[in-house]
Amino acid sequence: MYLFIYRSNQSTQLFTAPLEDDIFEPVALYSEKPQFGLLSSRLLEYNKLFRYDRMINMCQPIHKRYNVAITKNLGKYMEAIVVDTEHTGRQCIKYLKEQMLEPETFLPLDYLQTKPVKERLRSITEPRGVKLIYDVLQFEPQAIAKAVMFATNNALVCETPEDAMKVAYELGGRYDAVALDGTYYQKSGLISGGSLDLARKAKRWDEKHMSQLKAQKEKLTEELREAMKKSRKESELNTVDSQIRGLETRLRYAKTDMESTNKQIQIVDKELGRLNDEMKKYGPQIEAIEKSMQTREQQIEEIKLKMNSVEDVVFSDFCREIDNVNRWERTVSDEEEKLETCKKQEAKHRDEIDKDLQQVEQLKALRLNKKQELEAAEEEVGKARREVGAVAKDVQAAQKSIVSLEGKIESKKSERHTILMQCKMDDIAIPMHVGNMEDIVASTPSQSSSGDTSSTLQQYEKEARIKIDYSMLSDNLKDLEEKDEIKKFADKLLKSIHSLQDTLTKIQAPNMRAIEKFQLAEGKLKSTQEEFENLRKQNKKAKAAFERVKQQRYERFTRCFDHVSNEIDNIYKSLAQNQSAQAFLGAENPEEPYLDGINYNCVAPGKRFQPMSNLSGGEKTVAALALLFAIHSYQPAPFFVLDEVDAALDNTNIGKVAKYIREKTESLQTIVISLKEEFYSHADALIGICPQPADCLFHRHQSLCSKNIVYAIKTMIRGGTVSTAHRTNKFSIVCPYAPNHTARSATIQSHQIPNKFRRYGRPTVLLYHHPRKLSQNDC
Repeated sequence: MYLFIYRSNQSTQLFTAPLEDDIFEPVALYSEKPQFGLLSSRLLEYNKLFRYDRMINMCQPIHKRYNVAITKNLGKYMEAIVVDTEHTGRQCIKYLKEQMLEPETFLPLDYLQTKPVKERLRSITEPRGVKLIYDVLQFEPQAIAKAVMFATNNALVCETPEDAMKVAYELGGRYDAVALDGTYYQKSGLISGGSLDLARKAKRWDEKHMSQLKAQKEKLTEELREAMKKSRKESELNTVDSQIRGLETRLRYAKTDMESTNKQIQIVDKELGRLNDEMKKYGPQIEAIEKSMQTREQQIEEIKLKMNSVEDVVFSDFCREIDNVNRWERTVSDEEEKLETCKKQEAKHRDEIDKDLQQVEQLKALRLNKKQELEAAEEEVGKARREVGAVAKDVQAAQKSIVSLEGKIESKKSERHTILMQCKMDDIAIPMHVGNMEDIVASTPSQSSSGDTSSTLQQYEKEARIKIDYSMLSDNLKDLEEKDEIKKFADKLLKSIHSLQDTLTKIQAPNMRAIEKFQLAEGKLKSTQEEFENLRKQNKKAKAAFERVKQQRYERFTRCFDHVSNEIDNIYKSLAQNQSAQAFLGAENPEEPYLDGINYNCVAPGKRFQPMSNLSGGEKTVAALALLFAIHSYQPAPFFVLDEVDAALDNTNIGKVAKYIREKTESLQTIVISLKEEFYSHADALIGICPQPADCLFHRHQSLCSKNIVYAIKTMIRGGTVSTAHRTNKFSIVCPYAPNHTARSATIQSHQIPNKFRRYGRPTVLLYHHPRKLSQNDC
């Protein structure tokens, strides 16, 4: 599988443009200027100078049948840029010169000199269908009407080239007239055509419609996304509503409870007031009792003092003995207080630990909730991807049905052409509303060799304009709709025709010569029809085979491209040894990526995004190596040969590349040709290509076991730096499973070259071994 990268401005852009009845087909948009896209983006940056756009972006034919004619009439003004004033146009031209861009045509509205619309040209009735191009062209805004009139210049559009020639030269004056097929008759007498090129240019009118459809698609996608967000929030709103209803219910109960509590408070206040009144009544009695109690307490105190003095005298000796006991009791009491304090501190710390544990449990619950939300989001993403896949399948099925319908339409067109040709050859006059028998032209075998040739398509389009008059048919024939009924009635008519022909032959004297000529012509027609049918079937088979190969090509390319796209970013990060490095591939044409370019962009570590051309030599080399390793990883070869890839690398990048190759030795065998010691010092084996042997050279044998490596090195020796065997030492390979086996054309040895002889600049071959255990079959 080969992967080619093209520049985006050198490839033909493919888009999907809408055709009639909302049927889509691939349309190759023609670009007359290779820097059109760049110019448009530059002018968009400079659009503050003018209020308008290109003519093709502001105009649109009222019907697709006028596309070719309008394209031919507008000519170079189709890409012209409309500006408001002459000053604005001159500023734009100055800007183009400063930016070194290609020349452009500008139409300043205040500078153009136009002729008014000739109203009498709108009243032309013969030939039919003649209209001013100005009338069949829609434009927005209406302020550019002057520029449209200047570009069309009162030109007329006609149905056929014959009508255009008649209008241009035979209506009492000379006018510019263009036919629907692009044939242009100028009043100066100049005639021009070129239908194929015009048809390709005319398809650019569909680009604007396609842009509108894309914008509509993005709008609908955004609306769908918003609707999905609203649907997700509906459940939350329902929950909030239920919470609000619960709070309202609790509020009603709380209000009821508050009212009953207020009533109880009023009752208690009344009872409290009654008790206060009673207490005031008993106040004097209470005061008298308190005074008597105080008198008695004083008497009790006096008695206690007397009793204590007596006890002190009686128990003086005993108290001296008890003093030590009281001291120990106080010590025990102090320790018990300290113990209580420690217990309180312990309880406080336990409460703090319980609070911390509760916080940990809350955080765990929060983490679990977030994980569930993440899983739900991933499930929604997967669902969206499945829906996109289903839509893609529906689109593919619709495209297949469209292809089938187009084949049936082509078959019906062929049958209609055959019937019309048969009627013309039999001199059967068919009543027609539009057209005549001269419009029916027989196709030669060379012209009808392919159903898609331009001549056949033009003939079918010409016959499609023929409208047959069915008014002569009876009502019962007009009512026939079923295919079997139509065929049955046609067979009946054919039998009647044959019967009448037999009767006519019996009545008139037969001309044998005429019958012989008729039979010859009939036989030739039959053979021609058979050949046409065979060629049509062959074309159909070839088209089906082509579509099948095209699908296989797309699948294989996409499989390779997807693998490389997924691997290249990780490989580039590994080579750069920095996770901030980025590398990504993008196809310019996602429908048929192999027809257009592949965009490859890298973001070097520590730098912002910039085009590949602005990277340094070393950065470009690392990026190229990342792309090569990514492509090689798709269907890896037995070994990988790199020829002096370190030429543009500094020592840091050389070390990174060598480290990456060393890390991949388990799955990758690499042969590197290098002149730098920083690179080949990391190799498993070193092979030097040396001049004539001398005393300063010494060597040692290196055991290898891979026929692929032997073949690669023998190939490099024959077609690389050293072309003949007598200019280098003989090399040999020692195989552990076949010790007597040697290569026929050359023997291989591993040489070590002293530093003073490295000035010859001979390439050095590095061998990175595959570390897996080899079997005897590998040898």
